[in-house]
Amino acid sequence: SFALSYESPFTYYLGILITSIITALLIYSALLAHTAERVHILKFSEQKFNAYFNKISYSLYLFHWPLFVLAKQSLPIFASVLIAIIASYFLALFATYIWEPAWQGKLNIHWLKTMNQKKYLLSSSIGVFLIIVIVTLSKAPWLSSMQEALLRNSLMQSKDAANNIIVKAEEQEHDAEERAFQESIKGATIYGDSVMVGPRDYLQEIIPDSDVDAEGYRTLNEVYDLIKEKEDANDLREFVIIAMGTNSSFQDNKNADAQNAEEIIAKLPAKHRLIFITPYDGRGDASWGSWQYRDYLLTLEDKYDFVTVGDWFDVAQKNPQFYEGTDLVHFYGNQDAYEAYGKLILDTIERAKERPAKPE
Repeated sequence: SFALSYESPFTYYLGILITSIITALLIYSALLAHTAERVHILKFSEQKFNAYFNKISYSLYLFHWPLFVLAKQSLPIFASVLIAIIASYFLALFATYIWEPAWQGKLNIHWLKTMNQKKYLLSSSIGVFLIIVIVTLSKAPWLSSMQEALLRNSLMQSKDAANNIIVKAEEQEHDAEERAFQESIKGATIYGDSVMVGPRDYLQEIIPDSDVDAEGYRTLNEVYDLIKEKEDANDLREFVIIAMGTNSSFQDNKNADAQNAEEIIAKLPAKHRLIFITPYDGRGDASWGSWQYRDYLLTLEDKYDFVTVGDWFDVAQKNPQFYEGTDLVHFYGNQDAYEAYGKLILDTIERAKERPAKPE
């Protein structure tokens, strides 16, 4: 799981097969060890260790993963693994030698035996569990911070779309001079995925006449249709900015995002300038689709005069503090990251102004 990326086709072609073979070999080895123990081939110390490990192994299996996931939220990987192993071991000892015997009435403690015989242990455990569930449900938010941000920004985008319709209706009433002034405001149409959901409001404030459309789980193959809708509504701004790629995918063993980007470049209306912002996924490596897509984007400025690329990947790698305590993809609520992200886009717009628009 650490060596293979879930975005790589190799994971599905061979990774699962290799994992299955290794699992089968381990099961076979365990059966051999069990057989050797039964016929007394193993030394006494080995038999004793096997018997001890057999007792606690299932509890270790149950505890290790949730403990690792919890520890990983605020600690480095190595420390998380170490804590998960140690804590799992002690919890397994508790479950094996105290909790389970208490349930079975085998523990030589008078009050526990009494509770077990009168079924108090079962009813009290159920009661404690229900209290925990009720308290958790009463305090837990109905939406996660990401879901809340997605919902809020979806509503804001609907509001902005309605405002655009109102503004267009008002513009039709202006005289020729005023309309000419409005047309001189060129602005930017910006498309992003869940990474942009967090800084959406901030970008809307700092980028003049911007229309920011960010949505979770969005992929690049959706963007051309969105551009076409804006074009048909005469609402596509001069700068078309695309900041996506963390949901990169493969098609026929090729990075589909590169193919989709070429389609957008080819079909972009004349007199517009196209800007791509490279994605960053701190969990990946050079085999990941998002990293390969970034490498592809960096070649575009030399190929197309009207395309400019802002390298957020480079900024993010140089500023790991932007992603402390996150999933290494999003940076919700980090104002320093918002400002760096906004500055990169503004700087890229300034560079794009020095390059020609797409010719007719």
